[in-house]
Amino acid sequence: MIHHCKEFIIAFGFEFFLLIIIIGLLAGALKSKTQWLKKTGIYVSSVLIAILLYEVILGFMSPTPLKTTGPYFEQKEFHSTLDTIHGYSLANKTFSAKANKFLGDSLLYSILYDVKDGVRITPSSSDTTAENIIVFLGGSFTYGEGVENNETLPHYLGEITDSTWMILNKGFSGYGTHQALSILEHDLLTDTSFTSKKQKKIVYSFIPDHYKRAAGFAFWDKNGPLYELENGSIVKKGAFSRHKNTIEKSYVFHIISKIWRATSIYKVNFYNNHRVIDDVHHQRVYGIIKKMNQLSKDNNIQFYVLIDAYYAKQHPTYESIQKVLQENQVPFLLGAQCIPDIENKKNQYYIPYDQHPRPIYHEEIARCLYSLIFQ
Repeated sequence: MIHHCKEFIIAFGFEFFLLIIIIGLLAGALKSKTQWLKKTGIYVSSVLIAILLYEVILGFMSPTPLKTTGPYFEQKEFHSTLDTIHGYSLANKTFSAKANKFLGDSLLYSILYDVKDGVRITPSSSDTTAENIIVFLGGSFTYGEGVENNETLPHYLGEITDSTWMILNKGFSGYGTHQALSILEHDLLTDTSFTSKKQKKIVYSFIPDHYKRAAGFAFWDKNGPLYELENGSIVKKGAFSRHKNTIEKSYVFHIISKIWRATSIYKVNFYNNHRVIDDVHHQRVYGIIKKMNQLSKDNNIQFYVLIDAYYAKQHPTYESIQKVLQENQVPFLLGAQCIPDIENKKNQYYIPYDQHPRPIYHEEIARCLYSLIFQ
């Protein structure tokens, strides 16, 4: 009951708040005997009414909201938990759980997540005794959100290599460039089961949303590792939460932020607004990538960057990130070159509305990636 009440407040809190303020202002204006107070109340109310109408109209114009069901989304033990190093990670490190996502009443997908030792399994290549290893780092595109265990990018690459390499999927939903570096520093380079392999390769998958995530702007990642550029070098500055003031850390601010993010105004005008992210945030991500590349070189690891086929190409930094990678001799793969028709056939390669890649996307990228890292 309390959970449903909280969800209702978050979903409709903005509209109710505006409505209460409008009623209060109009009531005050009508009762006021002072002319300028009366005019001010009516004027401010008119502005708020326009904002309320804009929110309602956007709500009707917006696509049907996505809904999730199944143990993976509903059971607490499958949810993320605080991780003092990476910000957050799965609460349950080994499990098998069903996940369903709907657009209204239409099923978008129904899949099974199998996780072992904190990482999603790669059926085609889970042989820990293999001499060589490939580790994938990134967010939900790498993790394989919305596709089966045998439909992820790491799985398809494992199939192409005839399962002769150990493939480790260290991606997780919502992770960014900062978590990729954190995993390399704190997990891989300190793990003899990785460092002892004969050949070691790392593939980091980039999407433009990583600019926002590495800056600490992702609402789901309040304790992630903060990296800053100082004199041209990337330096860890603790967790995002350490750099927030008392108000930002408060429960009230947390609820207000949730209410604001639930509005159609925020979703349409602010969520993917490139102006929120400037060159400082771009340079941070470039610096983190360069550090991952240098750490890899220093430890006899081959490092590669995979640039998403559609969203990266639509982003203003599409050319600049390529330039940075070329200047620093970082091997990279442009997904758009692997799937040249993706702009005209986006819904064939990404799940509609959900926007995560379909199996065919992962399969096509895996072929290109194999050509790059085994050329």
